[in-house]
Amino acid sequence: MGRMNYQLQKPNLEQTVIFLHIHKTGGRTLEDILKKQYDPQKILSTDNLKWRQSHETLSQYSPAELENIKLIKGHMYFGIHNILLQPFTYITILRDPIERVLSLYCYIRDEPKNPQHKELIEKGMNLEQFLCSGIAKTAENGQTRILSGIQAENKPCSDEMFKLAKENLSKYFSVVGLTEQFDETLILLKRLLGYNIPIYSTKNKNKRRLSIDDISAKERKMIEQYNSFDLQLYEYAYQLFEEQKKQQGYLFNLEYTYFKSKSLVKKYFINSGK
Repeated sequence: MGRMNYQLQKPNLEQTVIFLHIHKTGGRTLEDILKKQYDPQKILSTDNLKWRQSHETLSQYSPAELENIKLIKGHMYFGIHNILLQPFTYITILRDPIERVLSLYCYIRDEPKNPQHKELIEKGMNLEQFLCSGIAKTAENGQTRILSGIQAENKPCSDEMFKLAKENLSKYFSVVGLTEQFDETLILLKRLLGYNIPIYSTKNKNKRRLSIDDISAKERKMIEQYNSFDLQLYEYAYQLFEEQKKQQGYLFNLEYTYFKSKSLVKKYFINSGK
């Protein structure tokens, strides 16, 4: 089988960066890092808006106001760039679909402020019942749905959505990161977008979350069935990620090793109380 050619958008440091934050991918930690890279007056957050409201809110800004924005971040469907007049690029993080669904289930179960929490608790939903219920639309191929830009929550994910999601990743994103390789994702952001990457602490980590080892083979198979497109999309994103690392050459590995060593030293002093 021949080598596939993966190509992401080439970044321009003057572009407006759109961080498309997919639920339960580690995006809250990245948001905190991104906020430190920009003047607060030039950041627009959609975190407190519903999915559809993100586009509606931005459309109310004047061209001059939009041009002043250098970072748009938060939960949104792909496509918010259509109301921008200035150059832009997207960045995002994808997560192993099984791990993401488990994290989503535990988050809804344990977070009383979540809109679906009450229904899940009152009905005593286990993982299988949660998937079948459809109360969380992003539990079924959520990453594909969001990246496709097609807002069709009440319809099954389709081949068209999957195709669009792949095309959007390769055409509009300068960095496609992975939760499982978060530190390497940060190094890519540093090298490609010029960010200063601090030693960070993980946000929104659920101590009661399930892992793949905690679920049965039946539950795992069910998650896979509900996320067949996401599994394929994650594999594609992984290939994009590896190709981009490769394009950075040996300096990427040197910088990554140095970053990890700094992180270990800081954690040692924190844990030892020195």
